[in-house]
Amino acid sequence: LFIALERIKIEEPILMDSNDLIELKQNEEYRISSDIVDRLQRAFNISFPEDEKGYITMHLSGKRVFDDSSSNVVSSEVDQLVQKMIDRINYIFEIDFSKDLDLRIALGLHCVPLVKRIQYQLLLKNPLLEDIKKHKQAFLIAKVATEEIERFYNVSLAEDEVAYFALHFYVALERHKTKTNKKKVLLVCATGHGT
Repeated sequence: LFIALERIKIEEPILMDSNDLIELKQNEEYRISSDIVDRLQRAFNISFPEDEKGYITMHLSGKRVFDDSSSNVVSSEVDQLVQKMIDRINYIFEIDFSKDLDLRIALGLHCVPLVKRIQYQLLLKNPLLEDIKKHKQAFLIAKVATEEIERFYNVSLAEDEVAYFALHFYVALERHKTKTNKKKVLLVCATGHGT
């Protein structure tokens, strides 16, 4: 919003494609954006062009927080994509998350605003990127899983986005560890450690 105000002050507002703007006006976020712009116009005695309002709408839709049941709809396209991600993890790492409904729901809900960010080419910065990367297994799983998204939408996801997925996989791995009954085995070999 600050940058938008600065752009308007120096008379270099953003320009949007008219078709994108028409589509954005159909979103619930456009109403929210209009309210924000109205308040800014009154507070700073400045006039916002429609393109700037559309740009704010685009950012809001790319960061949507799910707060009601109608927003929690995951399309069949996204659900199939999540299934491909889970199948790929099973194939590459032999970790079966197919029965982890919590993970499936979390990935699906995460993908809904991600699709908007991909559509509008928005980058969501992850302030915890370096900390998340320390959990190497979860980050690697997320990297492999998000390759399905990259293939499907023909994009390259930044590590910031991959790291958000890694958080979901980290939690799932922790759940997975507690559910499996691993046996502790002591192997003794008379011919030595090398054998």
